[in-house]
Amino acid sequence: MSKQTTHTNGFMRTIYACLVMALALTFVIPAHADTQLDTAQNELELTAQSYKEAQDKYSQIQSEIASNEKRLKELQDQLPQLQENAGRVIHQAYKMGKDTPNLLSIILSSDNLSDFLSTMHQMQIMQNKYMQSIKDLNDAQAELMQKSEELSKKKDEASQTLQQAENALAAAIDARVAAQKAADEKIQSEKAEAQAAVEAAREASSSTFTPANSEASTPVEVPKSATTGPVDWSIGRDAFISTWTSRINAYLSGSPMAGTGRAFAEAAWDTGVDPRWSPAIATAESSKGYYVPYGNSNNAWGWTARGGGFRRFSSFEEGARAHVHYLANMYGTTHTPSAARIYVGSGNWSYWYSSVLAQMESM
Repeated sequence: MSKQTTHTNGFMRTIYACLVMALALTFVIPAHADTQLDTAQNELELTAQSYKEAQDKYSQIQSEIASNEKRLKELQDQLPQLQENAGRVIHQAYKMGKDTPNLLSIILSSDNLSDFLSTMHQMQIMQNKYMQSIKDLNDAQAELMQKSEELSKKKDEASQTLQQAENALAAAIDARVAAQKAADEKIQSEKAEAQAAVEAAREASSSTFTPANSEASTPVEVPKSATTGPVDWSIGRDAFISTWTSRINAYLSGSPMAGTGRAFAEAAWDTGVDPRWSPAIATAESSKGYYVPYGNSNNAWGWTARGGGFRRFSSFEEGARAHVHYLANMYGTTHTPSAARIYVGSGNWSYWYSSVLAQMESM
């Protein structure tokens, strides 16, 4: 073998090694990014968790308060009867003590031992009844006092916990408003690129395209605007989830994904992701769940699995929650040209961006 051939083979081996390393990095980097949250995203999810924990604790305390109040009412209802019983027995005991002769008189007046024992037994029964009535009354009054104190403490604890929940909610809202502001700034920085994508879609508006990870042909759609409008996070968690559950359910009505709005809305709140984004992607990739990989994967997003193939979910709800978190971890909080290019590759990204945006506008 000539020196030139040896040199050429060595050069080719070096090129091959570099290609292998480049390919390895291509697959390793997204895998790492998929499991790591940046500081801002971590803060968003922590605020959601803090609010949920405070709300759960408040609900638990409220349940304990209701239980205490029920028992308190039972005791208050029983108390008059217990007091009456005790009073009647005390009166009888007093009358019996006044009318009953002393022990020597009982012995002398008894005809026989049997009469004496019978009289003593009746007196013992009356004494026991007297003592039990007094004990029942004392026990009820003691429990009433204890439950009253517990109720007062629980109400104070509930008030503090509610304040913690309100503080956590305020922090969650602030974090989401800040995330929305950052998203708006990112959108503005990519506005020219977004406008170019919409123009490209407008020129191809009568045609269809097939997303990179989909088998379904999708019509190219043209949105009214080149960028997403803002989401109002200031209304609070409950109102946000209620509002977007309704809007997304209306959007998905009649499709295989019908009724999954709450899963999208809750995941969106937990992550700060635009609640319209994931459902819109599901439309572009699978026509709202009509065309999913393997026919039963519940994967409406063209979401590939590590090692090849597509991810599977037990339901569209499970997939929705997982996908929204995936968007937050990998792409940010809203739809942008840069996110579109990564999600579907460079080929049809402008058509995909425009079509997803048009679907977001319809919610």
